[in-house]
Amino acid sequence: MVPEAGACRARAQCLAQLLRVRHLVATTIAKQDEDRTQRFLFAAARGDAATVRSVRARTWWPAQGCGRPGMVGRAGTAGR
Repeated sequence: MVPEAGACRARAQCLAQLLRVRHLVATTIAKQDEDRTQRFLFAAARGDAATVRSVRARTWWPAQGCGRPGMVGRAGTAGR
């Protein structure tokens, strides 16, 4: 086997694995964002101020420089 061919195959496998990990991380973050959003909205709808404060305290809001706009950020700043 030619060394260059083996190196190309190894690079391709490494890249494929990195892309799988990247997808897994993105999917996990999206699920966490969705769960946090649901918790926040349900707590707000119930008038559960303690849970709303708890979620807000542990969440990066777009105004804090996160750069990830979303429903949670808009919903949390609507009443200000």
